[in-house]
Amino acid sequence: RFLARTVYAAAGTGSHLTNASTGSAIVRIYAGGGGGGVSSNTANSGAAGGGGGAGGYTEKRMTLAASTYYNYGVGASGVGGIGNSSGSTGGNTVFSGGTVIFASGGLGGGGMAQSATAVKATFGGSGAPAGYSGDITMGGSDGIFGLMLTQTTGIGAQGGNTSAGAGGTLVTAANNGNNADGNGAGGGGALLLTSGLRSGGAGTAGMIIIDEYAV
Repeated sequence: RFLARTVYAAAGTGSHLTNASTGSAIVRIYAGGGGGGVSSNTANSGAAGGGGGAGGYTEKRMTLAASTYYNYGVGASGVGGIGNSSGSTGGNTVFSGGTVIFASGGLGGGGMAQSATAVKATFGGSGAPAGYSGDITMGGSDGIFGLMLTQTTGIGAQGGNTSAGAGGTLVTAANNGNNADGNGAGGGGALLLTSGLRSGGAGTAGMIIIDEYAV
């Protein structure tokens, strides 16, 4: 018999108190998404950042005791890069219940230095590898690579998606990378066409969903 659903969608640590009648739970966890990459700020030509990778996902049905505290940690969002740098990696998410389950954060998208080369690309952040100890474990989707088509046209790339969040969308005009939405998704890459300073988009924090069932 289903009792209650609890969602922890903000980055940080804490303890979850189970219901007085709980005997088991299905726990679903998402890790944080990586930040988008960014281009440098010299005036040679344009540059484009790669999208951040999405965080991993782990799901487990486990035995939990009634009226008991269980520790958890929700992974933080990856920060977008500033000045020819990759975005940062998203935080890992863990739930310590009857079984300890884990999901890894997505990697940040790559940065790109401006140069006189017309066509060039930089890597998107790799989606997180599959976690462990789950009945279901899935790696995150990769961020797309940033691309300059000519010295003055390019694409700041899209971040990786999850089932709970959308990666930062691509940009084709000079701008900062777009932030991701939802949970566990990667930030978008920035696009720089002349001199200036742009920042990659932020990923989004992970999430834990706990569905409790009676004995």
